[in-house]
Amino acid sequence: MGGGARTRRPGRRPGSPPRFLLFGLKVGVGLLLGVACLLWARTGLQHLRRLPYFAITKVAVRGNAQVGTAEIVASLGLRPGTSILDPDLAELRRRLLANPWIREARVTRRLPPALEVTVWERTPEVLLVGERSYLAAGDGVILAEAAGAAPPALPRVVLSGGRYAPGDRAPGETVPRALALWRTLAESPATRGERLQGIRSERGGTFTVQTERGVLLRVRGEDAERQLNRLAAAIRHAGTSLQAYEAVDLRFGDRIVLRAGAQKGG
Repeated sequence: MGGGARTRRPGRRPGSPPRFLLFGLKVGVGLLLGVACLLWARTGLQHLRRLPYFAITKVAVRGNAQVGTAEIVASLGLRPGTSILDPDLAELRRRLLANPWIREARVTRRLPPALEVTVWERTPEVLLVGERSYLAAGDGVILAEAAGAAPPALPRVVLSGGRYAPGDRAPGETVPRALALWRTLAESPATRGERLQGIRSERGGTFTVQTERGVLLRVRGEDAERQLNRLAAAIRHAGTSLQAYEAVDLRFGDRIVLRAGAQKGG
């Protein structure tokens, strides 16, 4: 019987290492080279950071009027000789925003090595009156205690007690809503000729407003313009002015409650 010749499959030659071992050696060498490159790059970067060329030589500050430039630079906490490559810009921004006068901030790197700081500040828009008086921004952030006489142009918002420190925020949306109402009152024909003395937030989203002549108004904050337009029409129809009344209540939908004081002939 004749048998066909057997075909030998290709395989490793006798004495040669297994293929998986060669693959493992290649992978290991590649990993070692990669780690070496990373270590070399890290060492090189550390060396670059120590070069005098990369030391921060200037901090330029833009946009500040309320906060001094020296105070802003000091708040960054940079040591002399700090490399331009070292600071965490997000952390520097957080340090700047810790100042209640600074509403927003941006820090960028510039070459030759310098930092550029741009700030957007808050300004006093409201006088808050509680246990003490405070200057506050329109978003309700307390900026400082009001020293001496209050600026006459600032709206006066009365709080129900409590002490605050710079950086605190007035409760809820009290300040933005009161400030919006104050501006609406200042522009309304119903209050023409009246100077507002103070405004207090009450429960249920209503406000109590006191004028310098002693008129007391109760207004819903969310619908103030429409209420005041109705009041203006009612006063015009009666042939009087707001000064003829001791109290005005606009909280009851389409009904207006007007009360004239005895001293005003009511």
